[in-house]
Amino acid sequence: MKHARSTPEGDVIDESKLTEHPRLSPGEAAQVTDYLMTLKPNDKLIAAESYTEANVSPRMGAMDFVKFKGCGGCHMDTAKDGGVSGPELYTAWQRLQPEFIASYIRDPVAWEARSIMPNKHLADGPINKLVNYLRSVGAEKEAEK
Repeated sequence: MKHARSTPEGDVIDESKLTEHPRLSPGEAAQVTDYLMTLKPNDKLIAAESYTEANVSPRMGAMDFVKFKGCGGCHMDTAKDGGVSGPELYTAWQRLQPEFIASYIRDPVAWEARSIMPNKHLADGPINKLVNYLRSVGAEKEAEK
């Protein structure tokens, strides 16, 4: 708010109070990227997962996601359905490793100490079902392109 000022038309950003955003050359950006990709503090969590790919009925997967597990209260599993307090998950398959998805479902606080996502203490089967549902949702999303 220290960069905003009130006007008769509403609040506007006073750009004169903003500091310049740091800029990296392409070479510097590549070096930073290479370094960031070496940071893998939770590799053990991913290695502990045993994801098994399987088909999930879209209807039953959606029912499990929304009604049985309650994920739809916070997450969108389609562009039109679900909550908005958590990240959308209909593109999770394109962005994330299945073992990461499974690990995060298993124990969100192990990944983010301040996570508000509940640990439902699910066994491997129900976790794999959710991950496979997100795989099927991701495949549908890719088919739309």
